Amino acid sequence: MKHLKQKIRNDKREFRIVEDGVIVDINDVGNIQNYKVNFHDIGKDEYINLKAAHPLAWLFVLSGVLNIILVTTVLTEFFQTSFEQGKWIFVGAFMVFVIIIASLKEHFQKVSMKNLASNKPLSFIYTKKYQSEVDAFIGEIHSEQRNFYKNMYYRIDPILPFETQKNRVLWLYENNHINENQYKTILKELENKRIIDGE
Repeated sequence: MKHLKQKIRNDKREFRIVEDGVIVDINDVGNIQNYKVNFHDIGKDEYINLKAAHPLAWLFVLSGVLNIILVTTVLTEFFQTSFEQGKWIFVGAFMVFVIIIASLKEHFQKVSMKNLASNKPLSFIYTKKYQSEVDAFIGEIHSEQRNFYKNMYYRIDPILPFETQKNRVLWLYENNHINENQYKTILKELENKRIIDGE
């Protein structure tokens, strides 16, 4: 899985794994971001935080309640209705408003976001709907990151000094990009090359 699309409320997110990193496209209520996070800048740490409802959603609720009161008052005065009838107008209008709010409930809920440590935001919508997809996608990021580092450092370079290559291979091993057998194999090849080159 090298592509992930997500949407909740007005928040649309798209992530694509490319050869050397992750392309991120975010469109959240007019806040449009498009950037790339290189594999060099992605860490292993993950954390979850809650994203609160947009403040405009609560402003909508307050505005709705005030408008219901205003409409009830205007209708009661205009039609010269009794207080009892005015109460029924208010209750009817309020029930319609509650139904509208219930249909838009996702705009008022906090949303879990799973973040991957990096120098630029790698933040995924982590609701029940997306949890397994996000976990699989993050696993794919780490897998592609390991492949990227292996392709870059897990080879014998005829130009680089022995110590530099040895340090690179050790770094790959310490960061779990290669296993112990791979580490010992390439270290042995490096030692043989050093002996042949007479270093």
